[in-house]
Amino acid sequence: MLRKMAERASGVNRWPGPGSRPVARARDASAPSEEIRSIGPSSDVIKELDQTGNTRLLINLGQTTMMNSLGLGALFVAHARYSKRGGTVKLCCVDKRIQRIFVIVKLALVYCDNIHDTEAEALANFRTMAQGG
Repeated sequence: MLRKMAERASGVNRWPGPGSRPVARARDASAPSEEIRSIGPSSDVIKELDQTGNTRLLINLGQTTMMNSLGLGALFVAHARYSKRGGTVKLCCVDKRIQRIFVIVKLALVYCDNIHDTEAEALANFRTMAQGG
């Protein structure tokens, strides 16, 4: 019962078991040496990174296989919060099924050019943005 509640609260329909990979990873992309933090059920990592005032957030969804409305809502909120203060949120390694959901709920329009195939590509794009390109 607690596991189901945690799954619903996290917005991601997958429970990482012992020894499994995290559901997603987030990092402050403005600090190259910043540690990558795992996002799992009931995680407040995105909120914590937002509260630090950083302006670049990269969310790697490489281990995410399903996403419910709470997860989609969290991505909308992350984008809104960062955009409000001139920041950028990028997504990478998004599963094709989840990309189709993004199109249906218009999240693909919100993130536009900020959805990348790989983490390296997203970080390179952040560097290009910083150089004014």
